Amino acid sequence: MKPIQKTLIMLFAMLLFVSDMGLSAHAASGNADTIIELTSSEGESFEVALPQQTNLPYLRNGMGLGYGFSDGLCYFYNVGEKYGYINRQGQVVYPAELDAAEDYNNGFAYVKKEGVWGFLDTSFRFFPAPGRENWDVFPAYINYQQSAADEQVLEAQYITFQDKDSKLWGVADRRFNTIIPAAWEDRIHNLDDLTPVMKNGKYGYIDKGGTLVIDTVWDFAWPFSEGLAVVEKDGLYGYINEQGDVVIEPQFVEAEPFCFGVAPVLLHREGEEDRWVQVDASGSVNYRPQYQGYEWLTDTLLSVKKNDLYGLMDAQGNLLQKPQWNVIRPFSKGIAMVEGEGGYGFINDRGDVISKPQWDSDYYAYYNASDTSGEPIVSEELTYEYDDVIRVCKDEESGNVHKCGFMDTDGHVIIPPQELLADNFSEGFAAVYHEGKHGYIDKTGKVVIPLQWDKAYAFHNGVALVMQYRPPREGEEPLFANKNVVEEWGLIGKNGQVLIEPKWDQVPLFGEGVIIADEDGLWNVYDMQGNLLSK
Repeated sequence: MKPIQKTLIMLFAMLLFVSDMGLSAHAASGNADTIIELTSSEGESFEVALPQQTNLPYLRNGMGLGYGFSDGLCYFYNVGEKYGYINRQGQVVYPAELDAAEDYNNGFAYVKKEGVWGFLDTSFRFFPAPGRENWDVFPAYINYQQSAADEQVLEAQYITFQDKDSKLWGVADRRFNTIIPAAWEDRIHNLDDLTPVMKNGKYGYIDKGGTLVIDTVWDFAWPFSEGLAVVEKDGLYGYINEQGDVVIEPQFVEAEPFCFGVAPVLLHREGEEDRWVQVDASGSVNYRPQYQGYEWLTDTLLSVKKNDLYGLMDAQGNLLQKPQWNVIRPFSKGIAMVEGEGGYGFINDRGDVISKPQWDSDYYAYYNASDTSGEPIVSEELTYEYDDVIRVCKDEESGNVHKCGFMDTDGHVIIPPQELLADNFSEGFAAVYHEGKHGYIDKTGKVVIPLQWDKAYAFHNGVALVMQYRPPREGEEPLFANKNVVEEWGLIGKNGQVLIEPKWDQVPLFGEGVIIADEDGLWNVYDMQGNLLSK
């Protein structure tokens, strides 16, 4: 095959997978897939399933759904409590025959099939794993567009798992072939040339084949950086090299990884003051270091700490912003929130100040948080900027008055903060709330859809979900113990016209050109005009 033909086939296969229409049809759908084998530039083989049909049935009379789409799929269950999966078009791509199913996570779902627990990939290949639990994929996808069909992701990703009986951890490839047997007491978070592992309460290092190459003698051990790794012994920290030799004896109260040939270390504590210094790879101490610490924010940017303030530096060591911020939050779409004396502001990844600290709300930090440690994690789905504008908030000094406004990504305030509580913009509109009712404003701040709904969600493909309360009918359970109402959801257009009168019992799920909604306890698929597609 000519190289160009091979490349075109590969691109075609990738697009099919990413588009959600490339999910291989299960045998029950009546059509088998064609499996083609591609070869990477490194000579490794890679299988791709090409679907033979897309004429799949819509979900009909489902008894329940998952919380939303993940990797383009959402589980459902039927009256017999059997589980299957639908795609974003509301089509059943895996029939309801599973005993149990969970949401997809980076290309895999944990399911129970014919009494056996295992993993289902996005091609619906089942990998039995009856003795495994508490699994995760590393590294995770960089963004939503990078899917399980991306060849580079397949080659780079691994699965860490815990043995159900021994509770020990191991590593498998993406086809759940064991690479490193479950023999380690702590979760393995990465698979480098040298990876920290724990046994008998002590840490050492294994190579990529799982062979222990540095004995488990340390109280804790960190990944290597610039050829050296932080290790802990009796509450003090030092550094070892890749041969396991101690190059800097454990002697520091705290220690950070090496960056640009030096590492910040806490020599000792002087009362309430921390005495930070720097060491180089030979162990020489610089008692007047330029910076107290470094932390990577992105692949190309890191924060630098001096006098307990943070600045911004690029990967080449060029200082983009001098240390001046109390906090620099994670970057997303080239923007990060900073905290200073005046409140919260924003900077970009070039080091420019978009908006000086002047805003009162730390809304972004907790709205985007997904790390169990409490550190804010900002993804491309949860970010500061929506629809080319950033929501900002201001609190009145007197009284409990919370105001919301918007600025563009250059820092120009386009809607000054006002008493209407506002959600983020989507498709030129933002849902707003005041005195118990919801409506919409445009980017001039004008109310363009009156505040008349009990709830209102963001616009999606020209339509938005709205809700109104009504009294429960005979036999219906009220939504709240102290409020005798139930919800009904409908659909409106951008001119405020009601496209579908509120009738759905729960918050519907938007797909691609369809809505999956619950009416009278049954989930079905509708088009954007409310016509039933599930027949």
